Amino acid sequence: MDNNAAAVLTAALTGLQNVVAAPREGRVAQLPTFSGRADEDVREFIQRLEIAFQANQVADNRRFHIAISCLTRTAANWYELNRATLANWDTAGQANNTRFRTSIIERFDTVA
Repeated sequence: MDNNAAAVLTAALTGLQNVVAAPREGRVAQLPTFSGRADEDVREFIQRLEIAFQANQVADNRRFHIAISCLTRTAANWYELNRATLANWDTAGQANNTRFRTSIIERFDTVA
């Protein structure tokens, strides 16, 4: 085996090891839903969602898309009206109006 073939094989095995060792997203905890009704607490929804994200090992770059799939009724309508500006879950350094987490709390938080 020449050095080039050995290097390619080593790189392939290292890549495979990284894939196998990397945490995999799973379905350990059920995702909550949020409709935006007055009797629902948006902060509790966010807290339960973040716990599910951790338990299911959801990558940061997927949280926004998963979160919007948890919306129903009034909350889903709110998202549709604001989808042009919302772009991420809660990415540091991004404008607050693009952060889903911040924006949904601002819209549906009933605590004065």
